[in-house]
Order: sequence, then C-alpha cells, then structure tokens
Amino acid sequence: MNRTGHAVKPTTFRNRPAYRLFNAWLKHQLYLMADWARFYFKGYRDTCQDAAGMSVIDPDRASAMLLKALGHQRSDGFAPRAFRVASMDIAAADKHYADSPSWISLATEAIVNETGDLSFFETTAPYSDEGEATVWEHNIQAMEFLWNDRGEHGLSLMHYGDWCDLMDKVGCKGRGESVWMSMALAAVLKRMEKMAGWRGDDALAETCRVRHAELKKAIHQHAWDGDHFISAINDDGKRYGRNDAKEGRYFINPQSWAMIADVVDVATYSEIMKVVEPVVDTPVGPAHNWPPFTKYDPGLGQLSGTPAGFFTNGNVYCHAAGFKIAADYAAGRADKAFDTFMRILPEAARSEPFAQSNGYVGPTANRMVHHVSDDPWRTGTVAWNFVNAVNNLLGFKAEPAGFRLEPQLPKQWDTVTFVRPFRGIDFEITVNKGEQTKLAVDGIEQVDSLIKVAQNNPQPRSVKIEYTLSAVTETAQVA
Repeated sequence: MNRTGHAVKPTTFRNRPAYRLFNAWLKHQLYLMADWARFYFKGYRDTCQDAAGMSVIDPDRASAMLLKALGHQRSDGFAPRAFRVASMDIAAADKHYADSPSWISLATEAIVNETGDLSFFETTAPYSDEGEATVWEHNIQAMEFLWNDRGEHGLSLMHYGDWCDLMDKVGCKGRGESVWMSMALAAVLKRMEKMAGWRGDDALAETCRVRHAELKKAIHQHAWDGDHFISAINDDGKRYGRNDAKEGRYFINPQSWAMIADVVDVATYSEIMKVVEPVVDTPVGPAHNWPPFTKYDPGLGQLSGTPAGFFTNGNVYCHAAGFKIAADYAAGRADKAFDTFMRILPEAARSEPFAQSNGYVGPTANRMVHHVSDDPWRTGTVAWNFVNAVNNLLGFKAEPAGFRLEPQLPKQWDTVTFVRPFRGIDFEITVNKGEQTKLAVDGIEQVDSLIKVAQNNPQPRSVKIEYTLSAVTETAQVA
C-alpha cells in the first residue's frame, strides 16, 4: 500500500519542511498510530480520533478502526479507557474514564462525510458483553450513556478522568463533575443532531437540540467564572480553574471546546481569549494549564503530582493545542489559528523534525531545556493536524452530498494550490484572495456553494476548481 499517496497533496506551506510533513511524514506517523497506538495498548479515544484523521487519507482503514473500537463498547453504551492490553492495570484500563464514548460520533461523522456512504450507519459491530448493533445504534447508545452519566449540577461526571487522564481524583468517589466532558457531550449532541438529519430522524434531531440547550444552560450556570470557564468540580465541591486559584487558574480545553461545541458565540470566545492567551501562550504553543501545580492536591490527583512543565502540568500539550487551533478556526480567527499551528509543528530546533511531538517542555520546568519535545511520535495531535489543515486551513468541508470550500488563509498568504483526492476524483484547487467570493468548476462559475460529488467514481479523473476568497478581517490580534 502506498501510505503517502492517498491524501491531500498541498503545495501550500511556504517552507519545504512543512510541505514534506503533510505530504509524507505526518501520514506515516498517522499510520503508525493506527497500527500500534499507543504501542502497548489501544486507547479508545486515541483509536477514534485517529480514525477521524485517517478518514482523509484512507477511509477504508478508518472504517475498520472504528468498527474495531465499537467491538469494545458495552451494550449499555459504556466504552473503556483502553483495549488490547496485557493486563487491566495497564493504562488504567480497569478505571472509568468518562470521555471514551464521546469520540465515537467524531469518527463516524468524519467517515460518512468522506465517503458519502450513508449505508455505513447500518454496518453491524458486536458489543463487548452481548449482542451486536449497527454503527448508528452504537452511536445512540454512546450518547444515551453520556447523557445519563451526569451529576448534581447537570454536568458530566468525571469518574477517574476525562480527556486529562491525570485528573484522576476529581471524581473517583462518583460525584465530581468535568466541565470539559460536559462540553464534549455538547459536541456529541451537535454531531448526532446533524447525522440524525441525514437519516431523516427529525425526532432524534429535536431531542439533541433540546438536550444541547439544557446542557449549555447548566455549563454557563455552574462553570462560568466571570471571564472564562473553570475545569472541574471535585467530589467534595472544590472548583478547579477559578480566578482566585494560585495554581491551575486557567485550563485551555474548556475554553476551546466551548467554541467547538457551540456553548459560546464568537464574541464571547474572543473575549475569553483576550484573558487566557496572554497567560498561556509560549513560543511553542499554548500551555495546557497555568500556572502549573507545584504541590500535590489529593482532590485533584496525578496532575498536581507531575513535575511542573511536563505532561499536561503547565507544558504545551500539542493535542490540546490542536483543539484550540480548531476552535480558533471555528471562530474565524485564521491568523491566530495558523500562528499556533506553525508553533506546534516539529522542527529541528525543538524536536525530531519529521515527527509531531505529543508535547513540549513548559517554561517553568526545572530539569530540562524549555520548549523542546518531551514525548515524540505517539500522539493524537497528528489526526487533528490533518483535520485542521484540510478542513479548516484549506477549507475542504466534506459532507455526504459532496463538499464546500471555506478556506481560512492567514494574512501572509494571497494564494494557495493543492490537490484533494476525494471519492475517486483529484480536485485541483486554487484559492486566491480577492474582492468578491467566486467559485468556478472546470471554468464554469457556480452559484451554489455545494459541489456535488457522487459516492463512487470508478473512472479516475481530475477537476479544476478556482476559488476567489473575499478579504476577511481577523477578529483577534495574533499574540
């Protein structure tokens, strides 16, 4: 199999190292994650997110990855922290991490968008305990499990962790709630609403809309701290990420996912970033939380016991930075998104130049040079790199009927050309900045922004697309 020839072929990046990254090395790294992630175990969130990224490169492989993951979901909708482990104590596979079911809809939506094959919803996969169900039924069970797994404030329960594995004592008694997990559930509801619409299930779509509104209200009521969102409420009611906290005052994931999950509007998100970005930004991207923890907090767990500047405690965790890049693109902050994107990409001065790092050492670390890679190769960042580059920067928005072009070029780019293989057709796309938005397909100007593409195109061919992008003023100053 040609592992570097099935995805976007951009002549986009103005430096050769970044060009090679997206045309060869990052594809290789994503296949490595698909084959071995995370070497000694298969993380559930990792597998689903990798599948979403893999859908751009190899949708058949992505489908197989998702179906494998679904086979480890229980019939009640629960999904484990990890599978393919030698023993259940590896990777805390025996513990309940709250976020695993939330990634199923991310992978499902990405695969169907890429292939246009709505029949994929009807593909069956077993449950890990008993019976089998369709892909769509697996998604519904995941959503229902998450919806019913909420605490006294209407927010998602944390259990032994959400995306942040090291916040393992916040909800271990069964009462602690996660703000980020609540936003991840809000994102699930938005995806499920969309996919239910594809299937003509208006009743389920309406249920998702009502639930999203209810959850959004609870998040604003219990997690808003005046100018940003807190991170969590532990079993004993202590709130993390408050303005009056000496350590861990800001966590970037709740801020980013508020935008991703449609919990805030663009104006509110931009105001949040005015507060948070000057504090968390570093030369290699935003720190996961700031200030880092220096004293162990038994109500928080491993995060506070991790040396400052390492592994999510005040370091630049590139996966979280990828979330923020996606949020900035969602808010129309193209320059800021691109700036962060270029900061986290590997280069010889801070990492192996051919492998995306999982993180960079934070600015207060005591034991190493700052702002250098502390964990190369194995990372969910790679999948988000492809999503952010293809869907957001280049603006190739796939959907079941075809695709739309909504590029968000940084101010230093006046033009970009790239080839996007999509359903058997090579789309040769040129984007230029201009006064008025225009779209032409093989020289014929289009009125509709949707470019329809059939599910199967057995005869290989090329289609030329010219897109003129009207100038857009960025909503926030690049830090």
